[in-house]
Amino acid sequence: MFDVVQSPDGSLVAAGIRNNRVYVIKVNFEGKLQWERDIGVVPRSAQSVVVLPGEEIVLTGHAGKKNNETCFLMKISPDGQQVLWEKSFLKDWASALEEKKIPLKFFYFIRANDLILTKEGGFAITGTAETSDKKEDMFFLKTDAVGNLLYFELYGGRREDASKAIVQTWDNQYMMAGYNLSDDGRGERRSQAWLNLIEPNGKRVWDEKEGLFGDALNDEANSVVQMSDGSVLIGGYSSSRVLKDAYLIRLEKSPPPSTSGKPAIKTYQTLFHDANSNAILEPTERGYISFNLTNDGDGDAYGLTAELNAISFAEGVEIPHHISIGYLAKQSSRKISIPVVATETLQSGISRFEVRFPETNGTSIESFTFEVESRKEAIPRLEIVQYRFIRDELQKNRRTDTITLEIELKNNGDAPAEDVFFKFSLPEQVKPIDKLLNPLETMPPGSSKKVSLRFRANSLFQQDTLQIESRAWEKTRRNGTVGRHNIVLPSFDDAEAQPEKIPRKTGRQPGLTHPGTASKTR
Repeated sequence: MFDVVQSPDGSLVAAGIRNNRVYVIKVNFEGKLQWERDIGVVPRSAQSVVVLPGEEIVLTGHAGKKNNETCFLMKISPDGQQVLWEKSFLKDWASALEEKKIPLKFFYFIRANDLILTKEGGFAITGTAETSDKKEDMFFLKTDAVGNLLYFELYGGRREDASKAIVQTWDNQYMMAGYNLSDDGRGERRSQAWLNLIEPNGKRVWDEKEGLFGDALNDEANSVVQMSDGSVLIGGYSSSRVLKDAYLIRLEKSPPPSTSGKPAIKTYQTLFHDANSNAILEPTERGYISFNLTNDGDGDAYGLTAELNAISFAEGVEIPHHISIGYLAKQSSRKISIPVVATETLQSGISRFEVRFPETNGTSIESFTFEVESRKEAIPRLEIVQYRFIRDELQKNRRTDTITLEIELKNNGDAPAEDVFFKFSLPEQVKPIDKLLNPLETMPPGSSKKVSLRFRANSLFQQDTLQIESRAWEKTRRNGTVGRHNIVLPSFDDAEAQPEKIPRKTGRQPGLTHPGTASKTR
């Protein structure tokens, strides 16, 4: 995979290559595959992808054998089943290039690296082209909404120059990020990070030396974005012969361009999407509140942000408090997605939030509220509620007499406990008479079961206090309990230090009950 973007519905679309064909996948909020497609003829690779407001997918990349590639632009349906249209550098844009007196035989290869949706509704592509004079140049290619070529230009010097990323700025200029080898006057192969700013018609804004960053090492810019406050952030790396260091460059804020019109922005179609598609947030689940912003005015809006405030919320629901929106062109709309995350401690209830839009550059947007229903997971909860040690009154109250430990286990959860097991653990010098491991039936919520163990300490057990550990667990092994139960045994020479007897009624009935230490649950 070479690129991944978020779809308006909050899912992710990724594009790349598989088996020498364009490969596109779509996954939901949890990363579960929704569909995957192999598209077109071979060899072909997708390098960049954008998702349109209508959820159609547009791809760019290159086709052909190595060092003889040509770029393409393709639009496919939201489900990836149908190619809606496709444009090729060699086939569809040839006549436009000839008009610019750029013959196709002039190119050895032209590789697309990045694609953006322009504010006008068309597309801009950037990448690297090698020409017949054996040098590589950065290129800029612009089309309309259906892929018809509007502009093409090359930028570079006498050696290797390349573009890896492109962004359209607030003032409708384009900034491409890559590297430059042509401006090293010392004859060394040392690249510099290169930011090339151009006007909408392709004319360079900066001269040949502006936009170059780097020192004695090799530097390269691989990504560029304009932040919601107008600043520009560039990501790349600086490398020696051994190591590479990542770096970020942030260019100062640029004020929004002046506009004669005024934006008029409204919100509509607020929806909640969750991974289980039941509109109810469950533990560890991730969902999205999505809404549309539409600008019906005659002016563009810049630097838009949103603030989220909790009016009431259930425990375990988390949302961001600030969302950067950025630019919204006049007569356009944009879908915004706000992540809503549930932790393991999620409780059932209704969470209510307010979304406010701080006034920016004279643009005001009415706030709105939304609700999210959450439901905690129904789980079993096994607990030892009581226990007792019992002696038979016919015994002589010796340390080696048989004793019974009786335990009451209860499911205090709100879901059945299935495949329950109960296990006793004894010291080495204590012999069990009954089984240590006891399988139990399913325990419905609120139900109890009694488990008992007869045991006998031998004469080698020297401690005055005997401790027995018990454990209970169910099918998932996430909800169990542990208990530690102590009984004081009679001493070897003190017949008084022994359990109190309970009169026998009929047969061999249990006698004395000994309280022990409280059980611990987990």
